[in-house]
Amino acid sequence: MSHVYTGDEIVRKKIPSIESFQEVIDEFRDSLMDLHSHYGEIFPAATIFGGCAKGSFNICSDIDIMMLVNDTNTEKQEVFAIAKEYSNIWVPLKMAESRFVKVTLYPVFMANLLAGEKRNDKQFLSHVVKAAKSGGLICGDNESFEQFYALAPENTLSTTLGYIERKKNSLERRLFCYDGLSQSEVALMYLDAYQSPFHALRRVFNLWGAKYEDSKLGLISALTSFAEVELKNVLSYLCLKWKEYVMYVEGVPFHSGIEKSPLSTDDVQKSLFALSILHMLTQKEGGRNQN
Repeated sequence: MSHVYTGDEIVRKKIPSIESFQEVIDEFRDSLMDLHSHYGEIFPAATIFGGCAKGSFNICSDIDIMMLVNDTNTEKQEVFAIAKEYSNIWVPLKMAESRFVKVTLYPVFMANLLAGEKRNDKQFLSHVVKAAKSGGLICGDNESFEQFYALAPENTLSTTLGYIERKKNSLERRLFCYDGLSQSEVALMYLDAYQSPFHALRRVFNLWGAKYEDSKLGLISALTSFAEVELKNVLSYLCLKWKEYVMYVEGVPFHSGIEKSPLSTDDVQKSLFALSILHMLTQKEGGRNQN
């Protein structure tokens, strides 16, 4: 995932250094390995995924960490109590906060998967499994991720369309109420505008069985049909604008912090347009390459 900074964070220059990312990752690695060594049956594995796992992170990146939780023989209250009382886990969180590095912990509970939870489906977990196998693994083993992946539900036409519709509705609602949004809500709106079409396209490609390089440029390059040309143009534009924003944030420590941000509500409209095209293509062609 990525991060869009609030106006306050920009003005106060609450921007991390690139070096801070690796320092925070190393601290989390030590802490979670220790937690795993004491409670491995409950916390069988953890991995970094996303840009930080690929080594392609930048100053607008988040550190995304997935923790597998085997709660089939342990009440959730006990799991939460262990995590809360385990003081070492708070050390890297406090370090990250003090260095302005954004960290997101994703717990995935086995009991929820066994009960039919649809939030963490195979499309999402496939990227996490790949990250674990490619060097992101913090503790445990890849087999644990394979086991959780096997329990996850499939990405379906219904879930893909539902994802696109939720992202569209969320962007439309926040754009309509723009003047009344808090700084944090504005930042989240822009983050969704620049990220959601690409996340949605991953789901669509997964549904179609299409091959692509797992990056924004890789996704754009995989759009080949005539019907996808307009979508390709819009995504290329959003990709370029995101690069401009990253460059803007990288320059914050060296300027006054009040220079005009390249973020624009016009880009939110373009993102909505891209999601609308994706919704139309997905509805029309469905799982075109699925058996």
